[in-house]
Amino acid sequence: MSAHLETALREPKHLPQEQVEWIDDQIEAQLDEVKRLAKIVDSLTLLTKADAGLVQLERQPVQLAELVEEAFEDAQVLVVLVVLVVLVVLGDCTGNLTTGERHRLRQLLLILTDNAVKYNVPGGGIGISLRHVDGMAELKIMNAGEGIAQEMIDHVFDRFARGKNAQSKTEGCGLGLTIAQWIVHAHGGTIRLLDEGGGKTTVLVRLPAEVGETRSGIRRRVVPLLGESDVGL
Repeated sequence: MSAHLETALREPKHLPQEQVEWIDDQIEAQLDEVKRLAKIVDSLTLLTKADAGLVQLERQPVQLAELVEEAFEDAQVLVVLVVLVVLVVLGDCTGNLTTGERHRLRQLLLILTDNAVKYNVPGGGIGISLRHVDGMAELKIMNAGEGIAQEMIDHVFDRFARGKNAQSKTEGCGLGLTIAQWIVHAHGGTIRLLDEGGGKTTVLVRLPAEVGETRSGIRRRVVPLLGESDVGL
């Protein structure tokens, strides 16, 4: 295939249109693969440095409610990109002030939100909430999709761990939740994946935090914009 591409790139004017289109498709596919491999390398580099204690967090006060509201907006954008119709709900968003690196905590929420979208189904839903419980910020991101196989529950945070549904239907490399777990542990917290039954899965994150100002009440948005009766959460 590479020989055909090299020849075509040297003499593109002499090729029929269908072959030019084929070459464009091959180039796009190879670029996508390069990006995927680069992402894997970057993720493994981060985890290797983290294992060796070489990643230092730039700690500062972080308002978690701000990050949760950003995740709520992110979910709506991601849903549109994958052409799903789901109900995105921002539940309780209690103010929680933690000490940590905002960039890494933002990365944590983006990983979890992206997973909630990728492992969803048309007519499914995503629920995001933040509460303060016993001196801890309690973040929940719920995905009403296909659920997760019981045998995968204890391995979802392992490197390159991917369930059968993920392998056949969803792009990814199986490192996102591993990075999410590292971020949570680096901030002195815990992270669990809960099978709620009926295809619902909840990621529960708990981080040390102080009570802060509550920023918002419950907000519900169906993406794309439809009546809430068209989907269920």
